[in-house]
Amino acid sequence: MVDKRTLEFILTDQQEEMEGRAEEALCQRREESLIDFKSTQAQVVIGVRRSGKSTLCYQAMHNHSLNFAYADFDDERLASLKADQLNDVPFGRVRLCGLQRESGHTSHTGVIRYFC
Repeated sequence: MVDKRTLEFILTDQQEEMEGRAEEALCQRREESLIDFKSTQAQVVIGVRRSGKSTLCYQAMHNHSLNFAYADFDDERLASLKADQLNDVPFGRVRLCGLQRESGHTSHTGVIRYFC
């Protein structure tokens, strides 16, 4: 079991690590143009392990100046996270990213862009 304060710390640490990648020179991939940010449907990026799915999503959202949240469930610090705690992750990320929940809608655009 991971207490909420520890979960928040881990997620903040992960977000900072991902934001640190913004300074890196990353190659452009044609797949980035396949992500439709105007769609109301979920966009799914699939691929083999360690193929750059998270980096692709990060780069696409960063290049479009979008608010988003990130969680890495392969992080061994989350190994003791229980199934009933998974609902805490999106709400913790929303709060940490400065997005607002109002009247059942989230953020100024009404959309949370969230990837793991």
